[in-house]
Amino acid sequence: MRFKLLLKPKENKIIIPFNHNRYIIAYLYGIFKMLQKEIKQKNETGLLPVIMKNLKYFTFSRIMIPLRKRIGSGFLMKCNKVHFFTSLMIPENFVERILNFFKSSIFYLGHPSRSFIVDEINVINEPNFENFMKFRTLSPIKVSEKIRKSWGVKYLLPGDNSLKKRIRENIVARYKKIFGHEPEDKTFEFDIDKEYLESIGGVEKITRLITIKNWRNKELKIKAFDAHFTLRGNPELIKLAYITGIGESNHLGFGMIQQI
Repeated sequence: MRFKLLLKPKENKIIIPFNHNRYIIAYLYGIFKMLQKEIKQKNETGLLPVIMKNLKYFTFSRIMIPLRKRIGSGFLMKCNKVHFFTSLMIPENFVERILNFFKSSIFYLGHPSRSFIVDEINVINEPNFENFMKFRTLSPIKVSEKIRKSWGVKYLLPGDNSLKKRIRENIVARYKKIFGHEPEDKTFEFDIDKEYLESIGGVEKITRLITIKNWRNKELKIKAFDAHFTLRGNPELIKLAYITGIGESNHLGFGMIQQI
């Protein structure tokens, strides 16, 4: 289920940091904790393992700022509202609960002086999933592979030979984790829109360097990419990529996609 959250700042002259993923992560985990608490209070604990397992598979977009000015390490808001999208794996009968939690929540950008109310929230209808679809990123795609004889990783970008294979392996493995078995049809082909890529100046123009903090509170520099692309294959896998994200680390704000 996909939601669009329209945020209105409580104060003027809010600066939104370039690297704001951790604030959205903290906000969403706060919502999940409220849902978990309510389930326990209503003695629906039999549902809890399934709900909490599915909520591990979520993603979200960057914060969209319609009018802004780049200053220092972020963007100064020159508009009244901003928004972002998030996509969660939740049953239909839990949507109203999630909506209520969103509506009554406050979104913080690391400090009470940078707080937002949820001014409006919309449920986004899913597209009809077919075996060939065009998408664009709402947050950069992260894909990596381990470097042999090393503890390091290589972040893959368009043009790397392993990119398409790693993307397919990732979505098939995720399907198995969620549903307990592999899909009957494992076809899942990712192809960059080369005309779009050429029109904006090549791979360098779509490459993003994102800073996040790991569980040890250590900063990590992650190379990812935005793109227009096509997906061809099993509609079930395409739907899963739409709901949970494409590539890796979707719960950290990577790989949210939108049909074009």
